Amino acid sequence: MGDRRSMVPLRRISDALVVVVQCVFLLACHGSVSIEEIRALHARGDFASSIEPLRELLEEAPDAPEPNYLYGIALTRSGSPERAIWALRKAAADDRWARSAKVELARASLAAREWESAIRVADELLGQDPDDVDARLLRASAFIESKTRFGDALEDLDFVLSREPANLDG
Repeated sequence: MGDRRSMVPLRRISDALVVVVQCVFLLACHGSVSIEEIRALHARGDFASSIEPLRELLEEAPDAPEPNYLYGIALTRSGSPERAIWALRKAAADDRWARSAKVELARASLAAREWESAIRVADELLGQDPDDVDARLLRASAFIESKTRFGDALEDLDFVLSREPANLDG
């Protein structure tokens, strides 16, 4: 058995090599990340790691709704909501992704401090379903943040609480 102190630097070198090999592997495979792997990254809350692979997917298929949706979420959750808006609008154009993308678009608009955009998107959602609690909460938040239409915000919040009395967001 060797001296325990001499093994510590070897352990650190070994750990560093593992990290380097993992990074090289990720860079080498970067272009081949599947949509399933991106979904898994999002499920783990690792949105930032999905941004570049999603950009690559969108270079190949710029109008694909799911990659646009996931890209918008990744940008919003990584602190760039203003950059997410375009991708979420594209995803919202597809019927299968419309509601989910519009909810995220309203959230991104709120985070980007684009109150009128958030209100417009929430209004669109409410035009399709007047009982949509998420849309009511998003619109109320936009009214409050924009410091306009406080009465309308209260109406939306009253509606939410009448439907879901335990809703903490309401």
